[in-house]
Amino acid sequence: MQLPDNLPSDRYLEIPQDVLDKCEKFTLRDLLESTAFRSFMVSGLANGVNVGTLLADDKDYEASELEDLLQYEMHKILFAIPFKVRRAHFKSSGMLVKATKEFHQA
Repeated sequence: MQLPDNLPSDRYLEIPQDVLDKCEKFTLRDLLESTAFRSFMVSGLANGVNVGTLLADDKDYEASELEDLLQYEMHKILFAIPFKVRRAHFKSSGMLVKATKEFHQA
């Protein structure tokens, strides 16, 4: 599997510094304990770990030390969550996205 060639450039994906500064008040634990965010965080961790694997296979990609550390630590965290629990969160996040779309289309 390869990453799509038409991904938005990094300059469009950058998060503004003032937003990042506000995020320092919260932890990954806070998000994983939140009813509203929990399933999306588990799903996001899995997606990030999977993309990290793809990036590692890309000969043109050079990860920073921080990126390598994040990938390593997020992989450990993700796989410490039992498979059945991860699967339930994937299903839950999909159902919540579908319900939200239906709500906004009504």
